[in-house]
Amino acid sequence: MSGLLIKLKTPEARQRLVDAGGLKVKGRYCAVMDPIQQEVAIKLHWVPFHVPDASIRRVFTEFGEVKDVRQDAWGAAGFETVESTTSLVRMTLREDLTTEDLPHLFKFYGGSVLVVVRLSVCGASVEDTFEKSAEGSRSVRFLVTCWTNV
Repeated sequence: MSGLLIKLKTPEARQRLVDAGGLKVKGRYCAVMDPIQQEVAIKLHWVPFHVPDASIRRVFTEFGEVKDVRQDAWGAAGFETVESTTSLVRMTLREDLTTEDLPHLFKFYGGSVLVVVRLSVCGASVEDTFEKSAEGSRSVRFLVTCWTNV
């Protein structure tokens, strides 16, 4: 499996590629993954113990659709019942936002919370969905993953 990052000139071209769902390149099936609609996994560090998951969900709905909020669990033997100050948020960002638009550190319930974001995609990451071209018009970057044995 390998990933290609394709740069398209218009958002309309992006939509046509998304609607196609997949394509063949050099005899290989390629699945099209829209980086704009990617689900992201967020780790919130240093969350005070008294902060409910509903409050975290309410804060992150500003950035998109929140699918899940839960407290991280310790994996070490003997520490399974120990509370963690890390919360996990799974969400899909709004179309006009990228992971770079999320705050890295913010004040929440009287304390600072560190936000760490990872894309939930099979090892692929897209830093910026949009970038400015030399003329100032927007070009669209796109991720295509190809499989050899399909």
